[in-house]
Amino acid sequence: MLSGVKKNMRHKFIAWLLSGFLCVAPIAAQKKKTGEYLYTVTVRVSRTGYTPTEIRVRKGQKTRLVFIRTDTQNCGEELVIAKYDIRRKLPLKQRVTVILTPTETGEFTFACGMNMMRGKIIVQ
Repeated sequence: MLSGVKKNMRHKFIAWLLSGFLCVAPIAAQKKKTGEYLYTVTVRVSRTGYTPTEIRVRKGQKTRLVFIRTDTQNCGEELVIAKYDIRRKLPLKQRVTVILTPTETGEFTFACGMNMMRGKIIVQ
């Protein structure tokens, strides 16, 4: 009888463990109370540029871009997304959030204030 209890507990533990792996939604996608999906991408700004340099989103998908400047050895203290008329200061080691909802497909650049470091948003 005791071995049956241990076996049952082992099965429950394995099911619980697997449910944690299988039910985890991607960190990037979160459901808001309004029913809209907000896609989140974190972009690091370092002396080598933006990471990632390309961000793919869907047309009409509400998108949150979180920029974090990790060092001072770059010109990344300002962010410019010309297509959306966005210009933000990026203080060192602070998260700066930009929310946008692309209304048309195409490729749109984001860059530092001097246009030396560049990345792109690809809307499909």
